[in-house]
Amino acid sequence: MHLKLGQVSAMVVSSPKMAREVLKANDLAISGIPGLLGDETRTTLERVHKEKDKIMEAIIQEHREKQKSIAKGGDIKPGEKLDLADVLLQLQQSDTLEFPISNDNIKAAIWVRTHINEKFSLSSFFLLI
Repeated sequence: MHLKLGQVSAMVVSSPKMAREVLKANDLAISGIPGLLGDETRTTLERVHKEKDKIMEAIIQEHREKQKSIAKGGDIKPGEKLDLADVLLQLQQSDTLEFPISNDNIKAAIWVRTHINEKFSLSSFFLLI
């Protein structure tokens, strides 16, 4: 499904299998990297992706710990608010959704939100539901 979110085009893909196929066929166009990538560049991109994934996992874990603290009667620090990661983790824990939210979904939302906040121009992105 294609969505237009302001100036950002988004494609919603409903299954991981279909997302893999779309990304295989369009990875260079989606990434904005012109031309073909050499083996060395691909290896570098894979390493960067793994590092980014570890950072995203740490962010999710930090938010889970904050939620556990709040659930046990802990206070939210002055000036601290619930953010996108907190809301998505709460939804993930609830039984109210027809489709579950995975950690990868949360990482993708954090990544997109971060890049939009940095005013990074995304011609398109994929959101797995």
